[in-house]
Amino acid sequence: MDLTPIVDRLKSQVSALKRVKFAIGIGAALEDAYSQQRGDLWVYIMPLSERFATVKEGTGEIDPTDGQEKTRQLGQVQFSALVIAKNVRDKRGKASTDELNVVLKPLRACLMGWAPPGCHTPIELQGGSNKGSTGDGRVNVWQEDFSTAYDEFN
Repeated sequence: MDLTPIVDRLKSQVSALKRVKFAIGIGAALEDAYSQQRGDLWVYIMPLSERFATVKEGTGEIDPTDGQEKTRQLGQVQFSALVIAKNVRDKRGKASTDELNVVLKPLRACLMGWAPPGCHTPIELQGGSNKGSTGDGRVNVWQEDFSTAYDEFN
């Protein structure tokens, strides 16, 4: 599933976020955020998994994109929003943690209940977890996990 509409929605609707990007993993996101000169909030959208329902026979469904008869499978998609706060003024991590808390509610409100184009199931929040801070305490990471579903035509 293309996660671009999720990035675009966050960029346009959550004013507290200065940067919204894609990442293939936490390491890449941290490296990018840590290399930035100024303290700010970033969100990295990271794909987690896609699972599909099994199909034993052709379903004879019509693909709405091309009108052709095809087999349809339900695709369950999971992705994360890695929220990264960098604050070089506070080595204990309190300032960066406070910054994370400012953005979590608007981020959730922006995504929860919205169905991206091509999806028929609204995005659901699966949970969140603190991924901790870097050794110097200046970069803090929170991971929000979401899911949605769409039809895959084969």
